[in-house]
Amino acid sequence: WSDIKNCVIIVSIAVMLVDTVVWFVYKVGEGREVIRVSRVLRPLLIINFSDNRNLRKLLRNIKKTVVDVISVLVLIFLFIAIFAMMATKFFERRTLLDPHGDPYLDNFLDSYWNLYVLMTTANSPDVSLPAFRNEQAFFFFFMPFSVITTFILMNILLAVVYKHYKLHLLEEVKVDVGIIQGNLLKAFTLLKDPD
Repeated sequence: WSDIKNCVIIVSIAVMLVDTVVWFVYKVGEGREVIRVSRVLRPLLIINFSDNRNLRKLLRNIKKTVVDVISVLVLIFLFIAIFAMMATKFFERRTLLDPHGDPYLDNFLDSYWNLYVLMTTANSPDVSLPAFRNEQAFFFFFMPFSVITTFILMNILLAVVYKHYKLHLLEEVKVDVGIIQGNLLKAFTLLKDPD
């Protein structure tokens, strides 16, 4: 019980067993679907096994990097919020409809979500095409947003993530090399002195 990793594994397995029993009782007894928590706990098992020391180092490095990147993420989300407010003002009176017939960019949250999708280029043309069909001048709204987010802000984010990840990785490597050198020094001093 002294090692936290073993405690996490034991608690995870116990919760998974209870989850399996509850699922079986509800599925067989009543035929209902229940929310499974065991799927969420599976990564904890993978991370906490002793063979996955490098995976734990990787996750520690990512955790340190995320803290350093938060300022850039806030900048990106604020930029999207500013354009979402402008989109709400530009499009709220135009009663635009998306391809499914739903209102398009008519409130702040809808504008924010659609501009976020446009920034990630996940479904890029579908975000701007309904506005282009209504009026070609909306090109002057969507193009600067796309250029600034895709080519400037996302590159800044990538550069900051890479820089900080590399710095944290270098720190971990220095610590590991120091431990190895210390152990080698102890081994050679034991070999050198037969006393």
